Formats: sequence, structure tokens, C-alpha cells
Amino acid sequence: MKHTKNFLWPLTILLCLTITLSVVAHASTQLDIFVRAGQIAKEKLNQNIQQVSLDSQKVYATGNDFTISREYFDLTVEEFLLSGVSPEEAKILAEKTLFEKYSLFFAAQKAHCVVDDSQVYAVIEDTKNGIGQATNKSDFYNYLDGMGLTEDEYWKSQFENIKMYESITAYQETCYQSFVTDQAATLESCDSDSVVVTWENYWANIIEEAIKEQNIVKEQ
Repeated sequence: MKHTKNFLWPLTILLCLTITLSVVAHASTQLDIFVRAGQIAKEKLNQNIQQVSLDSQKVYATGNDFTISREYFDLTVEEFLLSGVSPEEAKILAEKTLFEKYSLFFAAQKAHCVVDDSQVYAVIEDTKNGIGQATNKSDFYNYLDGMGLTEDEYWKSQFENIKMYESITAYQETCYQSFVTDQAATLESCDSDSVVVTWENYWANIIEEAIKEQNIVKEQ
């Protein structure tokens, strides 16, 4: 059984969200949404995640290996708001996404699952080809307009981000192989749906443990 990759890097999510955004916005405002999404992404690039000490007023949460600034969190909330969710749900999703992303990346580091640069370049080329064939590729160019970047500048700016997501995916694959080995006897008697549910629970526990190991403290 092949499991589904749960971690997609932002551009993939952006392209997948087009249908959702089409529902929550008219065509005229949809362009504005993608431009604004690009502007937010640009602000996040400039702000980025901080792994150094910040003034406590500027910190949203701190883990053993990372610090999330309040501005970075707020920008992530705004990204979710663009998809049409409520402000409260956007905050929940932003926190969940950031805590999982950084906790799992450092878990991937510890498990020696960080991908090499050649794999990142391969993903970039595959994604470029996919964008070239996409019916909604204009959304990507609106997004770039918002970022104020050329295509080449965009791919360069996303290199480390893609590496992080691909490393998490590699870690997930490693965990899946361990799951198959550990649960082999039990899985033989399960139907495919039961196997999927069992794996999802197994992976959810890994995520929970990764977050717990970071001892994350949220600032008031």
C-alpha cells in the first residue's frame, strides 16, 4: 500500500487552493487574492523564522530548536484567511501548521532524513513542468507579481523551504517503512481502509511526539 504524502510545500498548496478560492471570490477579486498571497509570502521571506533570541513582545512561540515570531504567525494566519476560513479557524490552522512543520523538520534532521540539494532541484524542475501544463498557471504569475519576483528569483527564494518540506516527506517515508515492519503481522489481516486508518494514527502519534519534544512555550 502506498501512503499519501501529507506535506506539500506552499506553491503546491497555492495551486490546489484555486478551486476553493474560486468559490469564495469572484474572478475580479480572485486575482487580488493571489497577488495578496504573493505579498504575504514576500513578507514572510523577509521576516522568516527566527532561531535567535527576540524581544518577548515579538515572539509567538519558542521551542527547543526554533522561535516563531508573532509577525510570522500573523502572516500565516492571513494566508489561511485568504482561503475563506473564519479568523478563529485560521489561527488554529496557522499554529498547527507551524508547530508541526518546524517540529517535524528537526525530527527529520535527527533521523538523518534531510534531502540533498539535487533532490530539491529535481522537485523544482518537476513543479516547473507542472505549472507549464496547469490550466490555472495565471494564478502562479499573479502570485509572483505579489511577491515582486521573477520566476528565477522565486525558485531561488524557495530553495530552503522546499528542502524543509521534502525532508519532512522523506522522514514520513522512513516512518512509514518502520510502521510496515512493526505492524506486519497485524496488517496482514486488515483491509486497505483499516491499514490507512492505522497508519494515520501511527503518524499522528509521531507528530505529537515531535511537538512534545520541542517543549513549545507560547508567549502571552
